[in-house]
Amino acid sequence: EPVEPESPAIDCASIPQGPFELVKLNGPMASEDLAFDREGHLIGSNDNAIFKSLYGGQPQVFVPNISFRAGLRYLPSGQLIVCNNHTGELIRIDPEGTQHVILTGLSYPNGIIIDLNGWIYFSEHDNGQVRRVHPFTGEYTVLTNEVSSPNGLTFSPDYSTLYIGGFNGSGTVYAMSISPDGVPGKLVEWATDVGTGWLDGMATDACGNVYIADYGATVIYRISPDGKDKKKIISGAGISNAYLPNMQWGSGVGGWDPLSLYLPDGWNKGVFEVQIGVPTAPVPYP
Repeated sequence: EPVEPESPAIDCASIPQGPFELVKLNGPMASEDLAFDREGHLIGSNDNAIFKSLYGGQPQVFVPNISFRAGLRYLPSGQLIVCNNHTGELIRIDPEGTQHVILTGLSYPNGIIIDLNGWIYFSEHDNGQVRRVHPFTGEYTVLTNEVSSPNGLTFSPDYSTLYIGGFNGSGTVYAMSISPDGVPGKLVEWATDVGTGWLDGMATDACGNVYIADYGATVIYRISPDGKDKKKIISGAGISNAYLPNMQWGSGVGGWDPLSLYLPDGWNKGVFEVQIGVPTAPVPYP
């Protein structure tokens, strides 16, 4: 097993404020979402297959013939979970690339987050639901059906609060408490008037700030843990045909910087690196 990278100590009162520059990497491939494995690869799609890319390397096919534009996340046990919006399925992929269908009949499964115990949380965009799913049995509960076109999902650093964004023009980000055994609390409005309201992927840093992609303006906002302060920290508005749908911190393995965000260049199937100087909240993998 590779050695786990050390988390750098962080002074949350003095993290860099931005704005931060998008740097396009030469080689790595991603479309709607991306993930990292323990061997130093970035995992991404070109909408027709899933690829593994080393930092500074060219993409190598991992899973051929899988067409989708949605979420990618790893279980703690090392299987890749895919929201396949083309087939309406939630899929688990073994390390050697074998696919297993977890759920079928879904209406645009999209955003995805996995908790430290390996439960899957995903948004069913066109059905207005967020579900919690067991990754091997497919047993699930519907956490909420009150968010219009739910999209991005992320947890607070202690995994007690689930944040849900909507691709619906309202600009509201919701929060919901989740008990250790997965029981949802009340859905509340947590942040309002965020960007254009066409909100996409989400992530959380070690200080509890929530990052959210504003599809309508090609920017990333950082929202303070209380939901009050919204700051535009990354903009792709000046980059031709740019689309910033999601983001993940580097794994700290193989050159992927744990203090940088990596973002898919969605339409162009590339990857941006953004040095933001703050690490991720705890993640189940790698």
